[in-house]
Amino acid sequence: SKQFVYLRDIVEVSTQSTGRASSCTWELSTAQVYGSSGKISKEDAKTSPKYDFECCKLKAEQTVATTPGLRHVIVRAGMVYGAGDRLGYITSQLVIASIYSYLGETMKLIWNKNMYVNTVHVDDLCRAIRHLTQSGTPGEVYNVVDDGDTTLDGICRTLPTSSP
Repeated sequence: SKQFVYLRDIVEVSTQSTGRASSCTWELSTAQVYGSSGKISKEDAKTSPKYDFECCKLKAEQTVATTPGLRHVIVRAGMVYGAGDRLGYITSQLVIASIYSYLGETMKLIWNKNMYVNTVHVDDLCRAIRHLTQSGTPGEVYNVVDDGDTTLDGICRTLPTSSP
């Protein structure tokens, strides 16, 4: 399964990195590991992943964090958008909305339009990671999201003919 391959690779990289004085393993994870409580989650908040992707990311974090002697930093990013985002939530919604628009139908969502969505532009995420390489503390978890109060409704309003 994809989960097994991903975790096997995480274990292999973690094992190879252990003991290297200048080495620090970076796990780029997702803020979705917190679930959808509707509240802002701090780095030490309880995790509650629901879907395979989030569960796999949390297992990878745990693998990295529990590998003896491994210096590591975990970055939990919001939903990334911007150049190069081919697999993310926002890009997939743009594609789906375009199909609905082409068909002349209104796109409907199963979630509440007021649901908050933590987002971060890929350039901001890269800047944050670069900053953490200089100032981050190994062993820590860092949440990286923008300060926009992005809601599902806000995202939908940018999509053609979408309706929450």
